[in-house]
Amino acid sequence: MVYLKIIAASIFIIGLFSPSLHAQDAASEDGQKSIEHRTRFYQGQPIKQFSAKTSSFQIEGKKFANASSAFYEGISYIGTDSGIVFSVTPNEIRNLCKLENGGAIEGAPALTKDKIFIGFKNNFFAAFSRSDGKLLWKYETKGPVITTPLVHGDMVYFTTLNGFVYALKSETGAFKWKFNVLSKASSPAYDNDVIFVGNDRQRMYAINAKTGIEGGKELWHFDGSGGTPVINESDIYGSSLTGVIHSIDKTTGHGVWHFGAGYLVEGTTDFALSNYTLVFGNGTSIYAIDSRAGEGFKWKKELPRQIVGVPIIVGDVVYATCGDRKIYALDLATGNEYSHFDLGLTPEASPSFAKDKLLLLNEGTLLFISGE
Repeated sequence: MVYLKIIAASIFIIGLFSPSLHAQDAASEDGQKSIEHRTRFYQGQPIKQFSAKTSSFQIEGKKFANASSAFYEGISYIGTDSGIVFSVTPNEIRNLCKLENGGAIEGAPALTKDKIFIGFKNNFFAAFSRSDGKLLWKYETKGPVITTPLVHGDMVYFTTLNGFVYALKSETGAFKWKFNVLSKASSPAYDNDVIFVGNDRQRMYAINAKTGIEGGKELWHFDGSGGTPVINESDIYGSSLTGVIHSIDKTTGHGVWHFGAGYLVEGTTDFALSNYTLVFGNGTSIYAIDSRAGEGFKWKKELPRQIVGVPIIVGDVVYATCGDRKIYALDLATGNEYSHFDLGLTPEASPSFAKDKLLLLNEGTLLFISGE
């Protein structure tokens, strides 16, 4: 039996703040678009004053996946290294489902009204009932699934550690196509019948997402830019380990502009995007540039230690977690610090937003932070 412990803790409030990330509510149209475009942008009023109380859950002997949770209609869903998926609210945590012999979960799940889709490290991908955790179907893959899947219409798309992109029917798990991007693949992004995936050899791919004879065919690739693609109107964005941010025309695959930011530290090269402002982390720095030209360097903010995970945006506020055990709230327009909040633990992933609360993960601890 998994031992659950709920703690009510008092936390010293330093100032203003708010939540958000990959837990954008998939139940809303804007939330689904944010997920498909991987923008890490969340609508809503940022919390500007924290409550002095928070709640946390501890799961003894388990470790949460180093990925953000997924959120649907007030409930967050989080995987663990033991292969269990928990459903979580600020008042309750429930052992929802597990795939026998599936292995560890490292990515966040994808959600629909009635289903949970999630990958496993032992070369499996599966769908479960969101209401009772019943296994609906499973599919054996050609490699570990450690990224976050994407659902669009009646299809689910996901990638594997050894570079395969899969397209399955979401209702049955029936195979439609797969494509090889040749090395470790990012989480997929989607726009207008095209799947975009970056690999760790600094190549970005556009793949036909349809299920007919052209489905799974390469439309173009762009060399020199990898990571998880972010989509904004006509362009997508990727980054290189040499410190260059690339804007790529999503239709032709041609480079539009590039921006040199110095060497980008591994793990902090993905983006958040809102209001034509592209935000990304680079070691101990957060940058913001104009996504329309790449020439408009807006601001740079230095933090005391290395950034953990990827910055996120709620409304007009940027949030970044830091190795100094704090989360920082910055003005999206200027980079000026509104405040920082002492977490009392070192976060191990980007924060997530569930309805009106911030979620942070640290091994076997899940922390909820509320506003007043």
